[in-house]
Amino acid sequence: MRYYCKNCGTEFMFKDGTGWEDDNCPRCGNNDPDYELIPIPDYETPEQYEKRTGKTLPYDAAVWWKYAGTQKKWRIIHLHSAKKYMTEGELLIVCAQSPEPPPADWRPS
Repeated sequence: MRYYCKNCGTEFMFKDGTGWEDDNCPRCGNNDPDYELIPIPDYETPEQYEKRTGKTLPYDAAVWWKYAGTQKKWRIIHLHSAKKYMTEGELLIVCAQSPEPPPADWRPS
């Protein structure tokens, strides 16, 4: 499971899936009583990425994409190439943070 610190923006991946069991961020040491690492969704759209990080996903970033209507297979491509296809119809674009594509019926939350 992947997490991020809202205070310093650092992303973490914990192998056991339980998260960080300490009261402080492992990077910035935030010790606010309400502090917690926030889970990152398994499949994040470029818009969700920008909202979370405050940064635009780089145009050369790898993304999973497919046409929302007829095409059922996810493909991996650079964001700038996927955006060229947006004029041809509705696309689903997901940051390629996983080597596995989203499920065939995935929709952004």
